[in-house]
Amino acid sequence: MTEPNLRTIFYALPLPLSNPGINARLAGMALMSIGDGVSLDAPNFKRLLTCSLAPHVALSPAYLLRQGIDPNNLRHGLTALNFMQQLEEMLKPRGSSDVLVSFALRHLTSYNAMALQNFFAPTLLERFGTVVDLKVALDTCFYFGQTQVKSRKSLPEAVRALGYTGSVAHKLERLDAMFFLYQYLNRHDPKIMAFLHHTKRQRMDLVAKTLRSEQPYLVYIDDKGALQLIRLLAQSADGRVVKVIASDGAHDALHCLNLDLAPLVAPCGILTAKRQAALKFDLEALKARLSQLEVSALSPQAEHSSPSSAPLEHFTPAQLPFYDAFTQSLTEAEQAIFARLSRHDLRTETNLAALCNPERKLGQMTMCYLNENFPQALMAGERAQYERYCRRLAQSRADSVLQELQHLAQMLPEDDAQQGDLLRRIAGYF
Repeated sequence: MTEPNLRTIFYALPLPLSNPGINARLAGMALMSIGDGVSLDAPNFKRLLTCSLAPHVALSPAYLLRQGIDPNNLRHGLTALNFMQQLEEMLKPRGSSDVLVSFALRHLTSYNAMALQNFFAPTLLERFGTVVDLKVALDTCFYFGQTQVKSRKSLPEAVRALGYTGSVAHKLERLDAMFFLYQYLNRHDPKIMAFLHHTKRQRMDLVAKTLRSEQPYLVYIDDKGALQLIRLLAQSADGRVVKVIASDGAHDALHCLNLDLAPLVAPCGILTAKRQAALKFDLEALKARLSQLEVSALSPQAEHSSPSSAPLEHFTPAQLPFYDAFTQSLTEAEQAIFARLSRHDLRTETNLAALCNPERKLGQMTMCYLNENFPQALMAGERAQYERYCRRLAQSRADSVLQELQHLAQMLPEDDAQQGDLLRRIAGYF
């Protein structure tokens, strides 16, 4: 790690409305930037940006309730374009050593989804040389460090377990909790945090070097916090995606790791004999197990894995991060359209209706982008086409939304007045 005060730490806490994917949407983003090694009393930047909802945005009542989001509060946020323009400016590193910190980084990929939807390049996780996922840090410390917190699924649970007494009810307050957690881990587990501050380039180089060796094995912690050994199979041409066989000794599966998300991938030396005994993790037995497994006999483990008869070196769209898969799916003509619209200047477009073909993914995206951000630039027929599209989407989702609301009402504890009130507000929105 570099010396304090020479870099800025950017804390980013997304408010996702859905799981990551090309149609993902953020309700907002809480942001803070502060010099490394200084306290919260020092000058810092802190802000919560919210994004207004558009008719085409898909919402899940269960997800809203779980995230504590009242959709009624999003009626008057920024337009998607203004939201993204401000985020693009605020999440811009000031130096090569600046660090981006979040909790459960996979949700920050919703930023990349919104970037594509609004014709920006999905480069958030590439701008910062160092990206740290505090959930990964907690999981790593649990197995190998001094900070062994059992409740690691959510930021509020984790910081409470470590003695944090501040409020975590509001998103801006949770930035303070992230600051507390980051500083706590740096103090109590400095060696682990130094390793987790390795750049993505260092992670990619570690994978490439290990893949070429006679022992292509690394230690990995999955999204659920399970410690696994992985056998490396192939690495994408740009080095960011890795095919592996992962095993915890009981379950084996094919998996594709996205190194954008700063997972723990560590040399097997981290599993000392003492740690193996404490964790009941037999490294040599797992290596022998993985060496005997046939790829063709295994099933995929995650959404970025899919069976394929293609050579291991080939990566299918389903195995790539969704933002890479979308970009690669564009035809040459669509790439030109994307490049033009990325200037956000409609004066050069002579036939907007031709760009809004709802039969093509880019056409749907363009139609939604124009109607949400430039409604006054469209003809009445173009706005009517969008309204019909939104009505069809709402009708197709109506049954699942009703079922979710009914299920949530049945499962909600009768004495939880706060959650009950939020569920009523969510139901009223629909």
